[in-house]
Amino acid sequence: MRNLSARPGLILAILYVLVFGVAGCSRRGSSPNRGGDGDFDCDATCEADVRSHAVSAGRLQVNEAQWQAAFAAGKAELANDPQWLELIAEMNQLICPIIAHTADRQKVQDLEQRIGQRTTDDLLAPPNVGNATKAGDSPEVDAARAKVVKIHLIRYIFYRQRHSCPH
Repeated sequence: MRNLSARPGLILAILYVLVFGVAGCSRRGSSPNRGGDGDFDCDATCEADVRSHAVSAGRLQVNEAQWQAAFAAGKAELANDPQWLELIAEMNQLICPIIAHTADRQKVQDLEQRIGQRTTDDLLAPPNVGNATKAGDSPEVDAARAKVVKIHLIRYIFYRQRHSCPH
């Protein structure tokens, strides 16, 4: 049987490459879900981690009010996105079996493909994530910041679930 232990890292790597590759090109050119109700458990640790990654990797330059607005909007956007909620639920079901080398390889490949496609669709749809690095407030910049937060929330949910698996 093929070693699937690298799969969680592969999914995370795909998310990083897509998020920051597209954002970088734009700049150069110019919690697990509980019960499917969209109520994400994102405590202060979650918010700090999401902020750290969004600010450092996404090069966001935001003040506290802008961050709070982007965080709330990104969290709401994710909570109201049925496709991501479904993918997160599937990811949560498969992550521990992947780590334990007991996952169905075809299910894992299918999920990775759908996550990659959904991430690409999100990143290519307006607003352009590169706009998140612009100073000030405008509907376009605020929406781009929310998108960056949403992607980092997904990353955090994945990371937290992966580290909750018994080893």
